[in-house]
Amino acid sequence: PHVDYTGRFLTYSALHKAGCKFSWHEFNGAHAFMRDEGSKGRFDPELYAQTMAIAVDMFRRKLSEGDQAAVSEGAYDPLLSKC
Repeated sequence: PHVDYTGRFLTYSALHKAGCKFSWHEFNGAHAFMRDEGSKGRFDPELYAQTMAIAVDMFRRKLSEGDQAAVSEGAYDPLLSKC
């Protein structure tokens, strides 16, 4: 991986210590598994579909009217958030 276990652990710990609301996903895929359709054979269509579903779900939830309404009601102010 681009970031070794120690670096990933430090990142996770810092986010947790800061009180960030986050999800953590690690994927056991070859480098460039999402986009390498060339001769190296690293493209993994099933893993690609899973990761895209997670990303689309996050964007749908965070950019939907539901979260925008919460901001307008003062439940969450992204300018005051530390994460």
